[in-house]
Amino acid sequence: MDLSTIEGLTPEQSEAILEMHNKETEGLKTNRDAFRSEKEAAAAKATENAQAAEAARQELVSKEQELLKAQGDMEGYRKSVEAEFAKREAVQKELTEKAQNALLERDKTSAMAELQGLLHPDRAYAGKVMLSNALNVSYNDEGKANFTFSHNGEVVADSVESFKSWAAENSDYKQVLRGVDSGGAGVTQSSGGTSAGDSVQSRLSQRLKAQGI
Repeated sequence: MDLSTIEGLTPEQSEAILEMHNKETEGLKTNRDAFRSEKEAAAAKATENAQAAEAARQELVSKEQELLKAQGDMEGYRKSVEAEFAKREAVQKELTEKAQNALLERDKTSAMAELQGLLHPDRAYAGKVMLSNALNVSYNDEGKANFTFSHNGEVVADSVESFKSWAAENSDYKQVLRGVDSGGAGVTQSSGGTSAGDSVQSRLSQRLKAQGI
């Protein structure tokens, strides 16, 4: 967090602001990690239940097939085996797709949680839509997540960190990021004649006064 662009701050105020910023950032990270853990636990439980149900179904089918064999109904047995083979393939495909979707959702949620801390509170909704549309998640041969970001049909970043740097200089994203005015022009004069710097300074001063600094 760079406070050098804000005039009039004393060293004590800068230190207090940085401390508040660090506390808020740490809280966001804690909430993100807790949310991710809850989603992972829920996904793991759902997979466990599905696997248990499938195992019970397979056991029942095996008993039915043994009964068909014992009764000498080989045609019924053959049809049952073929149907079971197709069923198991379909179930395995479904379980694999669910696991892949859960993994994708987990990694996308994690990246979004990290990026949302950059958004201006008043423009968070629009910013989330932009981020979600820009973010792409893929996996390498070892299963590691790769994050890329697109803008206007072009890949502009290949990691969360590189996207942060790119977004800070992009005119579209400047409109939704913290630390700039609604026009995305940084410290400039607003329509009311008050600079964004003055507005930021005013808000910071109010927060510092509230804490007795």
